[in-house]
Amino acid sequence: MGTKIIVSTNTDIACGAASPKTVLGYKAPTGVAARVLRYGVSFDGTSSTDARATIDFQKKPSSAGTATDISTEIAAVSGLTTSLGSAFQNYSAEPGSDASTRVLRPHRMAPTGPFETLSGIDLGPAEQIGLRVYGASGKTCRAWMEVELG
Repeated sequence: MGTKIIVSTNTDIACGAASPKTVLGYKAPTGVAARVLRYGVSFDGTSSTDARATIDFQKKPSSAGTATDISTEIAAVSGLTTSLGSAFQNYSAEPGSDASTRVLRPHRMAPTGPFETLSGIDLGPAEQIGLRVYGASGKTCRAWMEVELG
């Protein structure tokens, strides 16, 4: 078994209405493959009639975008504690996309609580993945991923 890590936002992230917002991103270390085992998002909504949120898991943006670097907060759950990759939150400029960009797992839900799912998505060395949220106007969210390296 490889090194397992948790990547998570460290603050509430404001969700947009129509424009997708990448709330959490992860980039595998150079020379090391990774697998996203599961991921989740939780919202602060209180009513099931709130506008539905769309959650996209997007693989391979061609550019990194602009975000807050939270790499020092990657938590090693087991295994090595070095070369864990890079993590980012609260993108102010979305990662670019090209023909290789794919939305892998779109989900829609009322933004009233937690959402968690198994993933099994493989990343090549230095490959990026991001969690985007939109449609939950006026709400905030937190997001996380569990990743295995090697």
